[in-house]
Amino acid sequence: MTELLELAKLHAERNVVHPESIVAGSYYSNGKIGNLWSVRQVVDESRGAGSSRDEVIFKAVAGAGAYETGLCLRDEFRQWARFEVQYQNGHWVKASD
Repeated sequence: MTELLELAKLHAERNVVHPESIVAGSYYSNGKIGNLWSVRQVVDESRGAGSSRDEVIFKAVAGAGAYETGLCLRDEFRQWARFEVQYQNGHWVKASD
């Protein structure tokens, strides 16, 4: 059973699609399960000249690291995020395309 779960995890990680754009005010999930799952809101952004200054400020709003804030490059955040989410009926659900 453990081997099957590990193979499923590896398969899921190979087929990761990240959001095309990261937008201030939106919520994103890392798509993990259990204690590793997290939802972050992009609270502000800085679009400086060059990719080294294209940063986002985020707040973890659910799951791992809840209520922590951070700053990172937009591309780093994009690599962390699996998909955009919305809070509906007491649950975080994948945002519809």
